[in-house]
Amino acid sequence: MTTTLVKRPARIEPPSTQATPLSIEAPPARGQSAPALAGASMMMMPIMSGTGSITVAITQKGRPIVAVAAMIALIGSIAIGVLMMISQRSGTKRQVREGRERYLDYIEAMRHTVRDQIAQQRAEQAWRHPRTDELLDICRDDARRWERRPSHADFLAVRLGTGDVPLSAGLTLDADTGPLNDFDPVCLQAAQELIERYAVLRSQPITVGLAPASHISILGGPLPGRSLATT
Repeated sequence: MTTTLVKRPARIEPPSTQATPLSIEAPPARGQSAPALAGASMMMMPIMSGTGSITVAITQKGRPIVAVAAMIALIGSIAIGVLMMISQRSGTKRQVREGRERYLDYIEAMRHTVRDQIAQQRAEQAWRHPRTDELLDICRDDARRWERRPSHADFLAVRLGTGDVPLSAGLTLDADTGPLNDFDPVCLQAAQELIERYAVLRSQPITVGLAPASHISILGGPLPGRSLATT
């Protein structure tokens, strides 16, 4: 009987995955348009001042220049009121549009961050738990044949198949979306779609750790159970 000494090199570290939780900031609140009463008050004030000028001009008979000046003042006052009302409404719409554009730019930047996180997680899982058709090539590699020690987190971790797993860093929306909060609907939908699309990864390795278990049972029919046990 002969003994073969195997020199185990230091383990090649797997690709690392970001551990910092990913949180999406709350969307901006829905823009509130100016109430109709405020617009009416803007119109009434110049109309009243212009009407007062017309009244003064009428009381002074024989002075047509004053009447003309009063009429011009009335028309100018009404025009100023209209411009103020339009400016207020357009200003509110502009603020809503600018806030929405800033938040959508933020969501796009967050999308790139999440995609980078997904790529890191996929690379790490593919390294730690490779497909069965890759195991033979890994066994031929002296640097990886005996790479796992009992101190490693993936020691005796067996890949059972593939399935859906959550994003390792997590992806949440830092906002209370209850009925009492009124967020911009476009921004809220963009944030929710980002979570629905990237919070869960498809076709990722599903593993079970054999180190802490004294025994493992496979429940099910004879053929599926035998097939799983011999995979």
